[in-house]
Order: sequence, then structure tokens, then C-alpha cells
Amino acid sequence: MARTTRDRPPRRYQDFVIRDGKFIGAFEKMYRTCEDPWDQDKDEKYYPTREIALLLLKQIQCRAILDIGCGTGRFTTNLRAATAAEVTALDVSDSALGIARRRDPKIAFRQAEVPPIPFEEGSFDTVIASELLWYIVPHLESFFSEVERVLRPDGWLLVIQQFYRRGRQQYQRGVMTTPSQLMKMLPFDVKQAVSAYNTESMDYHSILLCRKRAGKESHVEADGPGR
Repeated sequence: MARTTRDRPPRRYQDFVIRDGKFIGAFEKMYRTCEDPWDQDKDEKYYPTREIALLLLKQIQCRAILDIGCGTGRFTTNLRAATAAEVTALDVSDSALGIARRRDPKIAFRQAEVPPIPFEEGSFDTVIASELLWYIVPHLESFFSEVERVLRPDGWLLVIQQFYRRGRQQYQRGVMTTPSQLMKMLPFDVKQAVSAYNTESMDYHSILLCRKRAGKESHVEADGPGR
């Protein structure tokens, strides 16, 4: 007997983004097909790193935040509530941004692929990259250079990134497999680093709160949109 649509299991991000060690990047199709592909709407206790990240951000004075790779805007909305900052957010998917705008009309949501970052130099004092870096691995150097450019002097970069247990993800494993490897790639001063272990998946998420280095005025030209 043929399975009906109701019988099929819900599709997840793996069907559209990374599969069998290869990057697909069908983000727009994913958001049109899946109601909640990243489980963004789960209880915040499911993602303790989000709560930790908000606590770290409360320690610094955030007035103008850029959230890159915001998806449907759940965490972006929490950013604005926790910091009372002016928040701008980017995502590659118009469908995701439609949901995000309905969630919080007071946030300026904008469609863009990064790098480059479509804002002028010194536009923000804080940039957020939450679970983004795996999807722009070939362009990380350019991306970090662009983050430096749009940050004000002494600005902050907050990274939330998942690192997978051995054998669970093969894509770009040779580039960064641990937070220590990522920290060596960052052209920023890491001020705080926190990791949270997921007992369900046996992966762990890391939070890096980094500060722009003094005197960083020169920047590498962006090498075009990541794909």
C-alpha cells in the first residue's frame, strides 16, 4: 500500500542542506517544505547554549546587533528582548524571513547570502553567527574579514556552533572538528568560551564571545556569496 503524505515522517534539514558529506544548500526549498527544520521552536531548554549566549550578551553593552543566518527568527526575537538593542537580521531564505517578520515586526529582517555582508563599515557593535559556519566553510576567511569590517572598534562577535561526534558528519571535517581549531581561525580575541554537551545526540555546542582586535583597519575583499 502506498504511503500517504500523512504517513511520511517529517522532513528535516539533512534532506536539504548537507547529506552524505556533500553540501546541498537548498535552504529556500527546505523552508517551503519543512515546518520547523531546525527545531527552532522547541523549548529553550533543548538548546541550553541559547540561554547561555543571552546571558553573555547581557554582560556587554549591545546597542546595534546583526544576527546572520537568522532562519525563522526565534533566537533573533530573544536577542532583542534580552538586550533591548536595535536588531537587524539576515537570512538566505525569503520564506524563512516571512515567518520571522510575522514573529517580530520590530526587527529589520533582510535577505542576503554571505559573504559579503551588505552593510557599511562600522554599522554594528555586535555580530551573531549562530549555527552558521558549517554552511559557509569555503568562505570563512572572507566572512570573518567582513565581520571585522561591519563591526565598530572594540565590537563583539558571538559564535554558537555545533561540533559533531566522530562519524556523524563528514562534510568539511578536515577544516574544523573542535572549538580549538575554530578559535585558531578567528581573527578576533576570544574572551569567553563555553561548551554544552547534548546527551541525546552526543554532539556538543560551543559558544565563543570574541572581541575585535584594536587597530584592525585593513580587510580582505569578499570572494562572493557562499554556496
